[in-house]
Amino acid sequence: MKEYFDRLLKNKYAMYILLFMAAVVPYVSSLNGEFVFDDIPLLLADPFYQTDHSFTDCWKRDYWMETMAQGLYRPLTTFSYWLNFKISGLYSPSFRTVNLLLHLITVFVVFSLALRLKVGRAAALACAVIFAVHPIHTEAVIPSFGRGEVLCGLFVFLGLLFHIMSGKKPFLSIFTALCFILACWSKEHGIALLPLCILYDIYAGRLKMEKKSILCQSKFYGLYVAAALVVAFTRYEAMGSILPAMTRFDPYIDNPLALCSYPVRLLSAINLQGFALLLFVWPKTLSHDYSYAQLLPLDSAADPVGIIGALLVIAIPFILSYFFPKLKNKIIFFSLAYLVCILPAANIITPTGTIFAERLYYIPSIWLCMMLSCLLFRISWKMDKNILVILLLAVVIALSCRTYVRSIDWQDQLRISLSGVKTSPKSAKTWNNLAVQLAQQKKFEEAISACGMAIKIYPLLKTTYLNRAVYNIEIGNSRPAEQDFSFKEAEKDLRKYIELGTMNPMVYNKLGAVLANLGREEEAMKYWKISLNLDGAQTMIKRAVSDLQKEIDAKNSNSKFEIRNPKQ
Repeated sequence: MKEYFDRLLKNKYAMYILLFMAAVVPYVSSLNGEFVFDDIPLLLADPFYQTDHSFTDCWKRDYWMETMAQGLYRPLTTFSYWLNFKISGLYSPSFRTVNLLLHLITVFVVFSLALRLKVGRAAALACAVIFAVHPIHTEAVIPSFGRGEVLCGLFVFLGLLFHIMSGKKPFLSIFTALCFILACWSKEHGIALLPLCILYDIYAGRLKMEKKSILCQSKFYGLYVAAALVVAFTRYEAMGSILPAMTRFDPYIDNPLALCSYPVRLLSAINLQGFALLLFVWPKTLSHDYSYAQLLPLDSAADPVGIIGALLVIAIPFILSYFFPKLKNKIIFFSLAYLVCILPAANIITPTGTIFAERLYYIPSIWLCMMLSCLLFRISWKMDKNILVILLLAVVIALSCRTYVRSIDWQDQLRISLSGVKTSPKSAKTWNNLAVQLAQQKKFEEAISACGMAIKIYPLLKTTYLNRAVYNIEIGNSRPAEQDFSFKEAEKDLRKYIELGTMNPMVYNKLGAVLANLGREEEAMKYWKISLNLDGAQTMIKRAVSDLQKEIDAKNSNSKFEIRNPKQ
């Protein structure tokens, strides 16, 4: 085995073929999948891609469509979607294929970057292969909405590679500056490139307190600051602000850390990094959603379990440095680089839109891959090389198989939803997602049961009450024998939704229709009138109110006649 591995390392074409297979083969089965979850509002429901817009319009709008705007500015990702649509239309396999091609290019860049960081050819190859096949990347690589992560990662890694090479070829710093702009235009996490460059210069000894060194580096960083100003200017011109608005997300559901005091949030966020490291080492259980109750903040900053967990996470680099003193500098560099890359999404500096998401680890995981590879080859110095190759091969095959199986989950929304309730059974959103998919299959009883699980986990999840009401209405309309029961259940959920607070006229419309079908016309009239007060342009509701008023008048008239009749 060792002989074959040595031959592989001497043949660069063979190494690139191996990287190609590692990056592509585990994901091939997912290419014919459907648009899922965020793909739908991001692409299918956004009229931008289906109307007459030029590519320059991609730099003038929010990442999400107007009705869901969140102050996110990712024009390069938007442009890639626009170009994808112009070439193939809204065809999911083509979008997924582009994602996979971007991932493949990123893997090649990771390999080159690892070589430039002088981890050794064998460790660089191992790093790139593990990065290529690791299942924690499936959420970034497979669905269309993960493209921002892959694009951003590609330009962050490429930018750092150019910065490293600029030590001997200063003109390459121009490409680093360009990569910084493109990374930030792909996703906000591209901001990590600049501190990564500084960190590398410290690690490589390029930042020295000498006049010549300071003048040399200031030219580079002056260029990078100019690139940052370009990013800030274009964002301000398009969005009217420098920072994202952080709107349209429910902190109770999506990120309960946003509701915590900073000490609790910091301690909880560090503990979540322990969870991320566990997923990296043992990615058996993966989920598309970790919202409410699946991952919860610590109760207090004095939680002993939380403090111990945080200390263990922080201590890992020091422990590794102690046992592998010759790798001390690399371990410290990789650990700090990981921290730099995860900071924008880790809730450590400021709350973000989610408590945890696997796609957010596409960029930071490169440093874990490098550290793991260096440690494996350092250990191998004291063991038979054949054993190392077999061990490495076993790890890669195991990760590849897990990625292949996970990619099947992303085929369609029903599969990923079923997987979600198995892997995140405490998440209210996974149960709500499953309910929506079951309802699309006309399995309304099962959908109602799934809604019940979501509400049990989080009784304030308004959307689920509305969904369950709709499913009960569907059953009532299709089964006359069960109509009264189903409509009364729908009434309860709609009233609960209104109790929780809403200005949505549709909710009042549905409650009015349910009450009218239950023979409670006066109540129905009340809720339809509320709906018209919220939106007076509803022609159908105006007609329904008029018809219902005639029925009420006729009923009242008949009632009066019946009272007078005995006297005649």
